[in-house]
Amino acid sequence: DSEVLLLGDTIRQAPALRSISLDLNHISSEGIKILREAIRLAPALQSICFSFGSRKACFGDNTSVSAFDELARTIREAPETQTIKLSLEGQADSTMERIVGAIRQRSSISSLSFWGAEESLGDPEVVLLSEAIRHAPALQSIRLKIGDISKEGIEVLSSAIRLAPALQSLSLTFGGISDEVVQVLSEVIRHAAALQSISLSIKDISNVGIKVL
Repeated sequence: DSEVLLLGDTIRQAPALRSISLDLNHISSEGIKILREAIRLAPALQSICFSFGSRKACFGDNTSVSAFDELARTIREAPETQTIKLSLEGQADSTMERIVGAIRQRSSISSLSFWGAEESLGDPEVVLLSEAIRHAPALQSIRLKIGDISKEGIEVLSSAIRLAPALQSLSLTFGGISDEVVQVLSEVIRHAAALQSISLSIKDISNVGIKVL
């Protein structure tokens, strides 16, 4: 947290700062609060990128909820933020609910990235993120790392993506997915009117799935 105090002072003294990218480990909820207060007063800040290790490694078992409450407030209160990139390892559904709830209140967001080096999004997280996508009419870029997902989960995400009027770039990384999921995904690619760039990384896909794509 001592380093965070110095970083907060640096942010306050940089009125032209447009982007922040931080790898946060062993930081308390008070440390996140210090960052939030500094970011809230950054008039030109447009991009926030936070990378977290495991929830326990970052915050300890007792402070994780309050720390992510502070992170959610950071997202809500950053005045001009258009890009949010988060790498969250091993977070509970309640954590995602806090973060996504904050994102839903930021209709000006143009870029959204949820990425973890080890953990991937499952059905519950994808459904929550789909709600955020529906409430972000200016969204132009989506980057998600998705693990095991059902046909129902991808249908919810696909529906949100197809209704995103400004979406130009879609990057999805999957573990293994079924042919049914691939079929739904192909419909998204076909009908997303503004989509200009598609990046798909699929670990296990059948020949049938390849043909569908």
